[in-house]
Amino acid sequence: MALAASYWDAFAFTRFDLGEIPVSVRAGRHTVYWGNGLLIAGHAVSYSQAPLDGRKAVSNPGTETREIFLPLTQISTQAQVTDKLSLAAQYFFEWDTTRAPEGGTYLASADVALEGPDRLPLFSGVSRPLIDPVKPKDRGNWGVMGTYSFDFLHSEVSAFYREFDDYNPWGLQVAPTFARYVYAENVKLYGLGYSAGPVLGGGSLGVDLSYRQNTSLVSSNISTADNQGARGDTWHMVVNGLWLLPRTDYFDTGSLITEMAFSHVQRVTKHEEVFKGEGYGGCPEGQDKHYGCATKNYVGLAVSFAPQWLGVFPGWNISTPMSVDYGVSGNAATGGGNEGKYTWKAGVKGTYDERTDVTLSYIGYGSERKYGDIAGVGKTVVGGTGDVGLTDRNWVSLTVSTAF
Repeated sequence: MALAASYWDAFAFTRFDLGEIPVSVRAGRHTVYWGNGLLIAGHAVSYSQAPLDGRKAVSNPGTETREIFLPLTQISTQAQVTDKLSLAAQYFFEWDTTRAPEGGTYLASADVALEGPDRLPLFSGVSRPLIDPVKPKDRGNWGVMGTYSFDFLHSEVSAFYREFDDYNPWGLQVAPTFARYVYAENVKLYGLGYSAGPVLGGGSLGVDLSYRQNTSLVSSNISTADNQGARGDTWHMVVNGLWLLPRTDYFDTGSLITEMAFSHVQRVTKHEEVFKGEGYGGCPEGQDKHYGCATKNYVGLAVSFAPQWLGVFPGWNISTPMSVDYGVSGNAATGGGNEGKYTWKAGVKGTYDERTDVTLSYIGYGSERKYGDIAGVGKTVVGGTGDVGLTDRNWVSLTVSTAF
């Protein structure tokens, strides 16, 4: 048995006035989260603004995106130019991959995920060694944003520009003598955001609209000539509402979040032959979205509901967090959702003295599966949408966390 530890936030912070403009600066390992996305990470302005803790996301559905951001070494700054206009920027000095449940573990979507395995099985008795991935350089990811506040509806309008090397793997490059993961570099994102509240019965409204240039698209393979898969330009939007629940006859307080995501492929710009989209070379003949091939448009929905009862026992508050994430239509060409794929959670959470949480949850996953007859094997799964390997992995989770 091996012991391991890691440190997360570790940064220096200062504030000063530049003339009459207050400026704050942070330098070191920390996270910065832009935009209004809450639950569906793959389509918000904050996409790939930090690597994600995919292990936490898979094992605890309904977790807000900002809670699964992993810190990296960077410098970030914010300036309050006027009482209504603020500007912000960040520049990274470190790159690291998104974490995922590793191959061979209970919640791994496939035996080859991600950094744990050392071989890629192809078929019976044949495999490829899984070698070190093609990773970007540490430096180079950066972004700027500006936000203007309006008195009307207590609303804000934001504009964003980011250039980044993706923290999420493009896919597997399978060569005659090896296999490895590859990450897309030099992606550009243009974004707009709008938030307002209180609206919609006392809740808040959030909208992100973004356009990605040169972004990675789901690919059947990665070219060994240039270490590139399919690339293209895509549109993304998330719309959400957040409500803090008032006291009722059924609960004392709580929260409700709903979010819808949409994506659209504007064009495929490179390596159409490996783009795993309907009508393209990477989608095998006779297959379609039901086998996991991407579609031009995608719509997804996520809901999180957590009613709470205060002072149920001395020092204890009790809540029942519930969530569901569902792919409504299509398969996202950039990853981040598949038609019919779902995750859900229902649990009971006790909070003691506002510091210690004990949560018991039942968690489930599902995706459409396609079956075929394989010689020497019989009827087996040959495809599907989403993480078909998790479809039979429903489980009970008990977690304890504390702050001190």
